[in-house]
Amino acid sequence: MFTTIHHVAVHCSDLNRSVQFYTECFGFNVSSRRDRPDGSGIAFVRLGGMALELTQRPGRKEPMSGMHFAVEAEDMAAVVAYLTAKGVEMALPPTAPRSANGNTNARYRAIFTGPDGEHIEVLAPYRIGAPAN
Repeated sequence: MFTTIHHVAVHCSDLNRSVQFYTECFGFNVSSRRDRPDGSGIAFVRLGGMALELTQRPGRKEPMSGMHFAVEAEDMAAVVAYLTAKGVEMALPPTAPRSANGNTNARYRAIFTGPDGEHIEVLAPYRIGAPAN
């Protein structure tokens, strides 16, 4: 019946700033964009098979509480160094899995904050003895 998630919507206060953030900091590519005369706009940005729908509507105030999406990375230490050098706020430093013994799917987890308070969870493979940050 269902095959995949098509996109995740992220409401933003400044579409240009959000497009720049996701393309420059996370490597997303803009697949489409439409700006309207009233100041509203929409942009789809993609990373692999994942799409974000970035929307801006002047005057709209929607809470971002609890909203997050996750991306996978190969090396958590490299991600932390890269994003902190770009000035991206870290909401949760990298943590190792609670129980990694024998779990081949164990992942480090860190959370960064986007331009409008949205949370971007980063997951990276856990390697015994490898530092998270």
